[in-house]
Amino acid sequence: MNNKLSKISLFILINSFILPIITASFLVLFSQTQGCVLVGEQSSQCLVFGLNIGILIEKFIQLTWHFPLMMSPQGILPAFIAITIIVILIHLTLRGRQQFFWSLFCIWYIPIIPSVLGIILVRFLADQGNCVLNEGNANSCLILGVNMGEAFYGASVVPWLILLLIPICLFISLFYMIIYALVLAMIREQSS
Repeated sequence: MNNKLSKISLFILINSFILPIITASFLVLFSQTQGCVLVGEQSSQCLVFGLNIGILIEKFIQLTWHFPLMMSPQGILPAFIAITIIVILIHLTLRGRQQFFWSLFCIWYIPIIPSVLGIILVRFLADQGNCVLNEGNANSCLILGVNMGEAFYGASVVPWLILLLIPICLFISLFYMIIYALVLAMIREQSS
């Protein structure tokens, strides 16, 4: 039973680390192959389909900023829950020092990687639509029939906001290290 639980935990753990990369890559490929507005096709079915993809991309970009940067109540709770669940899975799956190092990696990975991938996705889409990423204002930028100006404005500010993540991740890391040291001391005390 424990071996089966360990395999399931490892599977979920690996998926949680690669899911942001898969999601961003899927959206880029999907919008590139099916986004009719970018390639210039003007049939009504093509425009509606492209508009739906554009709205999906806009929502994904907004979620990308809200989740890791913890900019809203919808971002703070899921980010902490995700970090907690993955750290628990790490402790169920791995043994010894691997638990500690992978948990610290998780604490830094979950908040920062979605932001970096989101910036890459926005930069790619902005280049495709000949749009300008500008910190000064939210310029009008139509991609797949959707005005991405507000979402792209967020992308231009995110590199500065990522700097806020460093003290947050540092605080969470220190908190985790203290808890880990206390639990390790209790285990050693009980075994002796």
